[in-house]
Amino acid sequence: MADTFDAILSNRPYRSAGTHADAVSEIYGGKGTQFDPEVVQAFMRVDQEVWNTVQERYPDEAEKIGHLQMRAV
Repeated sequence: MADTFDAILSNRPYRSAGTHADAVSEIYGGKGTQFDPEVVQAFMRVDQEVWNTVQERYPDEAEKIGHLQMRAV
């Protein structure tokens, strides 16, 4: 799941980076098939403050992936 999250938020030669909402939607869509439902539920419980802290702690990385916005699906 971490690889999917990173892949969606990273620029690729064939497409621009997706948003955090794109990643959440893709991961949630794979719940029970591609991803373990319990792991997805844990991911969905991550608070917006945590994403903000990651962005503050790793500003260069945050600039690459854009502002992280947690959004309910």
